[in-house]
Amino acid sequence: MGALIDKELASVGTLVNTKEMVEQGLMMIGSTNHLFLHVGEVLDTEGNRLPLTRINLSLETSVQLYETKLETRPRVWSINAFVAGPFEEKLNEKVISAVQKLIKEFTENYSFANKESRKKPSFYCMY
Repeated sequence: MGALIDKELASVGTLVNTKEMVEQGLMMIGSTNHLFLHVGEVLDTEGNRLPLTRINLSLETSVQLYETKLETRPRVWSINAFVAGPFEEKLNEKVISAVQKLIKEFTENYSFANKESRKKPSFYCMY
């Protein structure tokens, strides 16, 4: 799955492998944006598993509150896709298609929000 995600993200931005950076002591988490991809099970209100897999792509950013000087990381954008079938099943073409759909949606929104910028986003992969 990681190779698929890398391929999709590389089609719109620059990938940076943070594993090597961490090993060399060069990685710092600063006031940047973070894009998270989560694939997992769906539970009903009683905690029972439903025969669905949820794929979520979300963007968090760093915000400093001026009055208190506190920093927080609010989620500023999020999108979901659902695929029929339990989470335990081998990730299949439907999940891959959902990931591609979500990344396409992200890139369209990113392009719209950054019309004036020709700079592609950088993706720091932590796996």
